[in-house]
Amino acid sequence: MKNISFSRRMAPLVGVAVGSLCGLQAGLLAQIPLAWFGISGAALGGLAGALIMLLEPRSSESENGDFSRQNSRPSLTHSSGVVGRFLAVVGCGLCWFPILGLILNLAGLLANQQAGDWAKRVSLMSLVISAGLSTLFVILFALGVIS
Repeated sequence: MKNISFSRRMAPLVGVAVGSLCGLQAGLLAQIPLAWFGISGAALGGLAGALIMLLEPRSSESENGDFSRQNSRPSLTHSSGVVGRFLAVVGCGLCWFPILGLILNLAGLLANQQAGDWAKRVSLMSLVISAGLSTLFVILFALGVIS
């Protein structure tokens, strides 16, 4: 049996379909209306698919199997890895937490230091926000405003 492969842009749609089927299957034994399980499964599957679409690297081959023109010439910047993209996304989501966000964004910026794509920009933007909030937190804590 051949494995089915989808493009990275189809990940949210596949996630919605699989999540709704899993939700409907789980809802058969529950007392809650079946539609709630289908809707919540579809929402969770769509979010997981969107995260996969962000973290999945772009393929080096085009649809017809030829190498794209973009990859035929040498590039001076590198693409970020899965760990770098993951740290960029998680760091952006948690940049509002004073110390944890600062640590995650520093790790994300170090992981994406050689990258020239969106992950480096997101890590840098989140690091600026997190550094400002961490500094404000330390100042307010030292003044006794928060305990």
